[in-house]
Amino acid sequence: MSLLRAASLLGALALCSCLDFDARLASCRDAGVWICGASDAGGTGGGTGGGSIDGPDGLVCNGDWCWDHPRPTGVTLRSVWGTSPTDVWVGGEKGTVVHFDGAKWTSHSQDPTLNFNSICGHGSDVYFGADHFQGTLDRLHKWNGAWSTIEGTKENIYQLQCGASNLWIARVHGASAMPWAATSPRPRYTAAGDELCVAVAETGPEECVVACHSDGVTPPRFGRMHPCDGGLEYELVDTDGGLGSSFHPQTLWTDPNRGVLAGISALSGEIWERNAGWAPLWRSQGPGDVYAGAPYANGSIAVGSYGLVVDLTDAGAATTRIQSFGNGYLYGVWAPPSGNAWVVGERGCIRERQGSTWVPRSDCDVGFEDVASVPQLFGVTTNALWGRTDAGWTRVKSLEPGQVALWERPDGGGFAHLTDTSLSSNAVKLPLTLSGARGMYVVSDQRVVIRTGGQQLIDTNLDSGTRLPFDAGVGLSILTGNPVDGTVWAAGEGGTVLRSEAAGVWVAEDAGVTTDISDLAVGFGRVWLVSGRTVATRTSGGAWTSAVLTEGEFTRVLPVDAESALLFRGVDAALRIDSSFTTTPSSAPPTELTGALFLRGDEAWGVGLYGGVVRFRVAR
Repeated sequence: MSLLRAASLLGALALCSCLDFDARLASCRDAGVWICGASDAGGTGGGTGGGSIDGPDGLVCNGDWCWDHPRPTGVTLRSVWGTSPTDVWVGGEKGTVVHFDGAKWTSHSQDPTLNFNSICGHGSDVYFGADHFQGTLDRLHKWNGAWSTIEGTKENIYQLQCGASNLWIARVHGASAMPWAATSPRPRYTAAGDELCVAVAETGPEECVVACHSDGVTPPRFGRMHPCDGGLEYELVDTDGGLGSSFHPQTLWTDPNRGVLAGISALSGEIWERNAGWAPLWRSQGPGDVYAGAPYANGSIAVGSYGLVVDLTDAGAATTRIQSFGNGYLYGVWAPPSGNAWVVGERGCIRERQGSTWVPRSDCDVGFEDVASVPQLFGVTTNALWGRTDAGWTRVKSLEPGQVALWERPDGGGFAHLTDTSLSSNAVKLPLTLSGARGMYVVSDQRVVIRTGGQQLIDTNLDSGTRLPFDAGVGLSILTGNPVDGTVWAAGEGGTVLRSEAAGVWVAEDAGVTTDISDLAVGFGRVWLVSGRTVATRTSGGAWTSAVLTEGEFTRVLPVDAESALLFRGVDAALRIDSSFTTTPSSAPPTELTGALFLRGDEAWGVGLYGGVVRFRVAR
């Protein structure tokens, strides 16, 4: 039947399905599967596969890891600054620094243990303030065609502001100023021992105001505002254990019409104005925070939690909220004099305001709702089917909760890269409404296995329409298989491992594991699983062997050849392990891998948190 091509597409992209590459190559090509369109020996492949670092396909990489969705990156972005819409710098977590030239993004990423919190520029110099999330205090970074560091700021930096004559720096223990002709900053305000200074704004020539927290005393003190001369002009003391504990200034900036403004994290998001004293100028109608603000010709733009964007042009009365992956947090804003504005935030979101319209400058307008439950890159979430075209990721069709569907083109030409969003009703060949449907593995043109998210598998014969439910008795979180011999695997709680070679017939295997299995993968004639500190493996038809890892717990496994696999844990560890359980360090991914891992040629692909898709260059 013509559903073979649809089945081949989903089957080819299930967990590790491209590992047995030669046996699947013909069917992958027949199905038009872009990710499999290359020889195992290498090559460029179809679509955007095989892109080079900072190449024309827009990939942004750091070491051997490249982001594919969202582009240019999927990490949380915390700062943005530029000189024009064709010269924009963005910084974020894990050492991420990218530059936009009006057409494409280019990576200038640094040490992945850095978080770039603030950016501003003067002349041809662009300054980046960072904190070091692993605890080592860092320096001020500068770009002028090449990277350099400026000594004298060996503390975590939270905010920079480029003033008329100085670069102002808010750091852990106070604030500094660096005259443009100087090579190192000089202290202007030294914090008290219990203070953490997070923001600074220029108030005049050689003058500034600094915002600090002081919560190391009893009662805690919040919202401490200091002029550069070291005085105290405002302080909120927590007297009732409620208001003060949530009142934190997060940022300061200078508005052309109002002077210095402060973004506040409070019981509701607030913006305060420094006039004769400090007083609220704008207050959100709901809970939230204001994380960053920036001036432009007619006022200011401020951003914060839950996709908050505030335009202060109309005396603080005008408010706009935009969505970033479902009201994701926005942490950085830059507003050039032209009136456009750029905002950045969670999960790699970048948007530019053009007039009254917000235009995405990254893939933040497309994301997976429930990636942790998706066992293949082309597959089903709880409310959508997702597919990859040469142009990027797209949601083909929304589904009702719990619904699973396969589509084919009416002319029998396969999925056509999942670009046909006007599929007719007769193109839906297998609608299955299941309570809590979580994932699917396509075995062949006659067989599809669906995991419901509980204890049940639905093993379906497409020719007859027969559904053969199987109750495992325990929760199942993994569903994958070997597309060469048709074997299907499921695994989950309590070390449960199930294998099926025929529809509806499932056999339990004893892998010597009694704790919950976090991942199981098949490839190159070998099965691997990880369960906490335990890793186990067996060849086809062989016995299971296992070992306890001294390096800690790992959550994902990817076979890379007949004798070895890669293990991943979060974003801080990765190992290569062989069948004798000898381990060597490997590069850690830029996002926690929660879904599919599979191989194409010498590139591994994985799904991470919030729909992030990354690729890794595997050394053989």
